[in-house]
Amino acid sequence: MPGKTTAGSRIGHVLAALPNNGTVPAFPRTIPVRDARHALTCVTEMLTTVGRPEFYPALAAELCSLFGCGRYLAMCYSRNAKPVFLFNRSFARPASDIYLDSLYEHDPLYRTVMDGEPGRVITLRSLNGAFRLSRYRAALLRHAHIFDELAIMLPAPDGAAIAVCFNQDAGSFDPSVVRMA
Repeated sequence: MPGKTTAGSRIGHVLAALPNNGTVPAFPRTIPVRDARHALTCVTEMLTTVGRPEFYPALAAELCSLFGCGRYLAMCYSRNAKPVFLFNRSFARPASDIYLDSLYEHDPLYRTVMDGEPGRVITLRSLNGAFRLSRYRAALLRHAHIFDELAIMLPAPDGAAIAVCFNQDAGSFDPSVVRMA
């Protein structure tokens, strides 16, 4: 329809207005235009999935490449039920079964929901000594090959939370990645 503007066409106008070389200002640094174009394209694609089942996998896949890791998953944590995998691109079925059988009770992400404190960015390695972590970390490394986990906790209705998690099998997440999250 002539004259009708959609979100996609507005984003297209923004992309077209970017200079061909140089940088686009961003906080706290500048981003090369080609990266800004890519970021805007990714955001546009993700916006088309809002409210659909593929939203969290699309979000996680984009952030995973940005954070420099190859494994990710999303969980729904509720105060009234066991956690539920929304999707799992991180570890094998036997490890997820072990997690859901009993390991989840020691999961610091699950504990934050149970304690009424979800809604932040957490790394497993930043929680030294909290939530019986030594046993949990050892089991997570042994069964799921996760050395560190970066979780973005998104509040949901009724005190629940969606955790979009990114996993490393060796080394900790760089502090700049954590700040970016």
